[in-house]
Amino acid sequence: MDADQLHGHTIPAGAKLILNLYGLQRHAAYWPEPQRFDPERFAPEQEANIPKFAYLPFGAGPRKCIGEPLAMMEAQMILAAIVQRYRLRFLPDRPVEPSAAFVLRAKAGVWVILDKRETGKRVDRVFRHLHDCTKLTLS
Repeated sequence: MDADQLHGHTIPAGAKLILNLYGLQRHAAYWPEPQRFDPERFAPEQEANIPKFAYLPFGAGPRKCIGEPLAMMEAQMILAAIVQRYRLRFLPDRPVEPSAAFVLRAKAGVWVILDKRETGKRVDRVFRHLHDCTKLTLS
């Protein structure tokens, strides 16, 4: 590869660039209250507010992870199976601390209390929200 310019900076030929996804996906220029957990920011009606390439959980372009549809479908199915049977609560004395490596993980895991739901209780609202927030597209 030849040398190039990127926003006024010279990139030498053969240089390796690393994208800071952790910083990008928590940057105040793209996300209001970027450190706050807010799954509603990914709701379908909010999609137009998310800048292209500001959120890249599976990469983008020709090198995008081919496992995205499977991962999203599995996540939906597993979460749906859990919330049908249990109500989840975080342990108050076990905060979730991120650990950024190749992928973002919880440093000491995510500790929750599972409260068994009464049989016959419906969780349609949860399923509807899951479906809306995890658009599965198979092509």
